Amino acid sequence: MSKQDYYEKLGVSKTATIEEINKAYRKMAVKKHPDKFMGGSPEEQKKAEEQFKELNQIHETLSDPQKRSDYDMYGSESLNPEFMQQKQAEQMFSQFGGMGGMGGFGGFESMFQMGRKPTKKKEIPDIIVKMSVSLKDVYEGSKKEFEVSSYLFKDKEPTEKDIICKTCDGSGQKTELRRMGGNMMQQITQKCSQCNGEGINFSQSFYELKKQKYAKAIPLGAINGQKIVIENKGHAIPKSMRKGGKTNSDVILVIEDSGECVIDGFKYSRGVNSSLHNMKLEIKITPTEAICGSMKKIKFIDNTNITFKIPPGTIFMNTNNNVVVIPKKGLPMSKQSNGDLYIILNIEGKITKDENKLKQVWQLLSNDEMPNFSANNEKILDSISLDEYRNSRECKETEYNSKKFENSMRHSMREEDDEEEHEGRHFRGQPQCAQQ
Repeated sequence: MSKQDYYEKLGVSKTATIEEINKAYRKMAVKKHPDKFMGGSPEEQKKAEEQFKELNQIHETLSDPQKRSDYDMYGSESLNPEFMQQKQAEQMFSQFGGMGGMGGFGGFESMFQMGRKPTKKKEIPDIIVKMSVSLKDVYEGSKKEFEVSSYLFKDKEPTEKDIICKTCDGSGQKTELRRMGGNMMQQITQKCSQCNGEGINFSQSFYELKKQKYAKAIPLGAINGQKIVIENKGHAIPKSMRKGGKTNSDVILVIEDSGECVIDGFKYSRGVNSSLHNMKLEIKITPTEAICGSMKKIKFIDNTNITFKIPPGTIFMNTNNNVVVIPKKGLPMSKQSNGDLYIILNIEGKITKDENKLKQVWQLLSNDEMPNFSANNEKILDSISLDEYRNSRECKETEYNSKKFENSMRHSMREEDDEEEHEGRHFRGQPQCAQQ
């Protein structure tokens, strides 16, 4: 990961608010999304993926108050769990003079509540809503309705002191020291059970839980894990904790894309040829269609009927595994651009074994007579398809005999090794010839 400062990477100041950080992240995420580099070389695509991954790491760090506090204090080292554990231990030990000469740990119980991680500024948490969508929703940009339960003020508005969790002091975590034996101690950090890790207790003296319904259009071509932010529609924020004029926290929709959908028996799935906006569909065709070509009608993902052409000679297209592509029929990347639709043609059906018909096909395809090898009195060996062979008695016999032979050879080789080792020991015990 780059050593460049996270704030510089995101293009914000070190005093930036959460709103400014989120806004800068969304703007840069659109600009640096890997899908924009799908037309580039593999090296360019890999670099884009790494940069996007780093961008998400930056946002995760700077949008979390505790992680941001650690980053401001220790820089990129704060991302190293081992480093942070060491620092926490050093802080713990320094509070008690290195814990030297503690003997039986008299009065040690008071230490259990003193190892909490400090936070700079407490915040009302956002509301996270996971939204399950189908590939059809992603293609059409369907509008989804959902319900959110948020804490809103009653008549009296609380102060920050009224709602900060007293157990963890708003950190959302509780750290304890546990004795492991002798003078060894172990530091355990767990989610605060009192506030469920939020750092906030929505006291019934000030808050009431209300349900609100919303409707939001799924962005065209949305990907799994993509976040949609509905600003200022979450929990009510006390005046003493407000920043940037926000009266409520945000509602964040997290897209959970199934990656597939079935339309009239046609199963569409996303993600082929290194792009999440390309779609894949498998269909069956007959040997005749594979040889001569055909027109095929399918039910598309938007419930419309589309007809496409199967090129002649598909059965011979071994280089691309019988795949045809319909450009720009994949998932939308923008209002002007779409991915492609990859159709896998699975050839199924029996080919005639009638010799007269086969001669006719041969003549049609080659404009020549079908050779008659038996007329030359040549010995002709029978062959069968691989699928037939795998289920045949001959295949099982060959496998059995091969394993039997290999086991016999291994046994013979072990016996030879034993004999050589015995002879070597015998030879080493004999008088050696004098060197001339």
